[in-house]
Amino acid sequence: MRRSIVAIPISIFALGLGCALGGPHDRRPVSFQTPAQPEGAAPFPNWPVPPERAESLLGDTPLDDENIEIVSMEGAGGGVTGARRDEVRFKKAHEQLRLKWKTFPPGKLEGANNSPRRELAAYDVQKLFLDPEDYVVPTSVARCVPLEIYQRRNPGEPASVDGTECVLGLISLWMKDVEVPPELFEPARFRADPSYAYFLSNFNVLTYLIGHKDGRDGNFLVAKDPKRRQVFAVDNGVAFDIAYGGMWFNWFVPNYNTIRIPAIRKDTVERLRGVRRADLDGLGVLVQFERNQAGLLENVPAGSNLDPKRPARIQDGTVQLGLKPDEIDDIWERIQDLLKDVDEGKLGTF
Repeated sequence: MRRSIVAIPISIFALGLGCALGGPHDRRPVSFQTPAQPEGAAPFPNWPVPPERAESLLGDTPLDDENIEIVSMEGAGGGVTGARRDEVRFKKAHEQLRLKWKTFPPGKLEGANNSPRRELAAYDVQKLFLDPEDYVVPTSVARCVPLEIYQRRNPGEPASVDGTECVLGLISLWMKDVEVPPELFEPARFRADPSYAYFLSNFNVLTYLIGHKDGRDGNFLVAKDPKRRQVFAVDNGVAFDIAYGGMWFNWFVPNYNTIRIPAIRKDTVERLRGVRRADLDGLGVLVQFERNQAGLLENVPAGSNLDPKRPARIQDGTVQLGLKPDEIDDIWERIQDLLKDVDEGKLGTF
């Protein structure tokens, strides 16, 4: 009886491990007679506004009645983090965008399945090897909304940090003309369709570098246009492998913390070869806020790291969020392992 009881969790663990790990089973070379780079289409067909414009609107627009209007609010799906989908009009910019809002866990600003800093880090890591038109992660910005405004629709909501008068949240761009794919990776199509392979390479390299471990339906979306099937990772809170001892993640779905495709873009390899360990240090302070006289946390340029060992640092009116040194080291080691696999012929390129 005892053996049976012990066997159950071991079997579950093995099943989860089999789903979580894995890589390409077909190592044959990948080659295309036509260029892999998608051609002849607008560069941002699935973005309401391009990333640079989104960063400006979401990061710089004052969060007050003169500049923004909340047109509508609704739940963002079946997740457990309380994310919302908001329709927001930027009055002076004459833009109306659909946005995802996720409130930071109050106090420590970090939760088991709600880690906005990891979302910010995923957005920045992709910049190491991708141009904006190839971004996998939608623009994400951390802002602090004044309590006076936030509580109009959310009565009783407390300030995120003691001694302040605002609610910290992550604002992310909501992509358009995308869907949950019935199957994300189709091996035969990867070898036959250069555009498909191009976008899946961008996606898988990014999820590998950040150690993404939550491949459930809805976290990955693809463009509806079958000729330009760009792939997006829209929820990256369970990433960076060493989080929570490496055990807190979704065991029972195919995860993309490994390279599952048989080959990656040559351009990606060359750009990663140019990355130096010092280039990753900025991930230690992803965002910084300073409390002003009104008690509001304002975004300011990143300063020196107040406490590298802590992901969220709150000190004398300053709030910083970033990756810890071991999380940054993990990214660096993954880059080196990827390049080694390419050089040894274990991973192909196209």
